[in-house]
Amino acid sequence: MKKLFPSSIYNIQSKALAVFPEICSNGQLFSRVLEENADYLLDIKPFDLVRLSCEYYGSSLRGRQDGTKALSGITYKPPIVLSTSADIYLFPTTSPSSSQCCWISFKCIEKIKPISKEVFIQFNEKEKWRVNISPSSLKTQINRITHLRQLMNNRVI
Repeated sequence: MKKLFPSSIYNIQSKALAVFPEICSNGQLFSRVLEENADYLLDIKPFDLVRLSCEYYGSSLRGRQDGTKALSGITYKPPIVLSTSADIYLFPTTSPSSSQCCWISFKCIEKIKPISKEVFIQFNEKEKWRVNISPSSLKTQINRITHLRQLMNNRVI
């Protein structure tokens, strides 16, 4: 893991694999951002990091969620299009406002291994993470985000 970075200098980019919540020794909730070749700990909650990254790309989190609803009808744990030009699509593992919510970039998932009520997600040959989501919920989220991406791709010329 790399050093702690201030959240003011980081926005989720296309190389991001996932954003995980991490409680630090002082009890504060931080974001662990897993990228293709890096791992960052940011002094911001995952929800706030996603919210600020939405704003960086020109919308609000609510706007991204409303866009998902308008296109697909999904209202519960909606996946979001963070940026069509950078091909960043994220889905939450629980309610987005939950302190346990992870945000996963679905295009980076290589393998999924169910273990009881959780899953191991393999992002690349090095990165394999245990995620607190049931295999059936993960499948639903992947289906939703795949559908959203297809709808978006049909609209982009």
